[in-house]
Amino acid sequence: MVTNDATLLRIKHQVLNEVAKLAWEGTLEQKRDEIPYHMIQGPKAQFRCCIYREREIIRERVRLAEGFCPSGRDTKKCSAGN
Repeated sequence: MVTNDATLLRIKHQVLNEVAKLAWEGTLEQKRDEIPYHMIQGPKAQFRCCIYREREIIRERVRLAEGFCPSGRDTKKCSAGN
């Protein structure tokens, strides 16, 4: 399990890059769910306990990159801190 600041920044940058690329192409809506599988190919986890947790974190980062609440709740409720 390898974690350091450079690795975390690289993952964050990669998520933002993937979201921006798909948004520019106009295919973000259709391919949003493919991003975690593209980035974390598996079958063995690199950063967390399991591959499923790693992919869920990528999904949350994709939601954040889109400006939504990471939990999937209503954005207004999330930004109010509720």
